[in-house]
Amino acid sequence: VEDDVADVRLADSWASAKSLAGRPVFSQPSNVDPSTRIEVHEHASGWRSLVFVASERVSVQSKVRLDGGSGLAQPYAMPTEYLKSMVALALSALADVPRLERVLVLGMGAGSLPSYLG
Repeated sequence: VEDDVADVRLADSWASAKSLAGRPVFSQPSNVDPSTRIEVHEHASGWRSLVFVASERVSVQSKVRLDGGSGLAQPYAMPTEYLKSMVALALSALADVPRLERVLVLGMGAGSLPSYLG
């Protein structure tokens, strides 16, 4: 599917115009910098991306895949190799922990890592 943000063949274009593909579901000027827009775009297969759109660049803040029935985030859907690496590292570091009680995660993004570990 052309605008599927989880398609690894498109990884280099996620931080560019590809993140603006799909149907915009939210758009408004930033309260911090009115020349920047905050937008949410709905992509193929239930993916959504939160992007900051400035005059000269697009910055992707996060991506999440929503369940079609419930509309809730799917914690096991990971769109980036970076996140997959972080999960692998966390799981290997926690392999000998009998029961996970608390994990400190700095930088939430879309909350993908805590959702996966929870």
